[in-house]
Amino acid sequence: MPALCRLDPTIGGHEFPGKYAMRMLSNLCLLFLLAATPSIFCWKISAQSAVAAHDEDASSRHYQAGLNFYQARKLKAAEAEFRKAIRQNPKCSQCHFELGKTLLDESRGLEAMAEIQQAALLDPVNMPVHSELAALLLHDKKCSEAEAEYEHIVQLASEEKDKVGGLYGLVLAFDCQQRYMEASVLSRQGIQLYPKFSGFYSYLGDYLLNKEKKYTEAETIAKRGIERFPDDFILYNILGYAIGYQNRWVEAEPVFRKQVELAPGFANPHDSLGDDLYEQGKYAEAESEYRKAVQLEPNTAIFQEHLKNVLKARQEQHREAPKSNR
Repeated sequence: MPALCRLDPTIGGHEFPGKYAMRMLSNLCLLFLLAATPSIFCWKISAQSAVAAHDEDASSRHYQAGLNFYQARKLKAAEAEFRKAIRQNPKCSQCHFELGKTLLDESRGLEAMAEIQQAALLDPVNMPVHSELAALLLHDKKCSEAEAEYEHIVQLASEEKDKVGGLYGLVLAFDCQQRYMEASVLSRQGIQLYPKFSGFYSYLGDYLLNKEKKYTEAETIAKRGIERFPDDFILYNILGYAIGYQNRWVEAEPVFRKQVELAPGFANPHDSLGDDLYEQGKYAEAESEYRKAVQLEPNTAIFQEHLKNVLKARQEQHREAPKSNR
């Protein structure tokens, strides 16, 4: 403590009597402290700010280096830089987020989830962070947690694309929890609010087709969707089966062929066309389509089963042919 603040009953060699001296010294000490404290405090804050600024600057450099490595697909180097950035600035939400994405690309899902969750906690209004977190939760079948994230996105969103993404995410989160009716209701709302998004048509059409068995209504929804989205091959799949399940397989054939035309590199369109041809008794053509599906996805059991069934049907057809010629 400065000498002035020692309660000495003499000042400048002069002695002051009793309590008066003590009171004067106390007042002088208080004045000194009031005068000195702001400068000491400001110096301390200034020093802390300088350190914080240095740390943030270093964090920013590591973060940018991490982005560069990530874009070059040098994932280990990117991970190292993002971790350095976080050490310098643990509250850097974007650093945690980019680290999470990097870990995800390295197939380290649990670690990625932890980093993205931390990013979401640090920045509750960062839409890309919450969207990524919601998608991860949904992928991991953490359905109720995904629902909460998508609800947060819907409430937070200011742009239409984010509102659409949040609402469709809720549809999928409800579906994940087998709350199909609620998901279908949301899909109907989505069609009314955001008719430019095909996902609501696809979900509702599939729900009516496979859950409710309302083939006529599914056909109507699919046709409405195709009017807006003529290149959406999923809608053609729904339409084809909705027509076919009404025993109109001949009418459905060109719908399935259009689906194959739109997505020739996917197995399911070939399998679906094979189903249509099989129902018409065109076993040779059905076999050709089933084989294409199996070639594209050799490990999918249902495609192998369909191929096996059509081969059996062809054998029976050949056995019956000599009888019909007698």
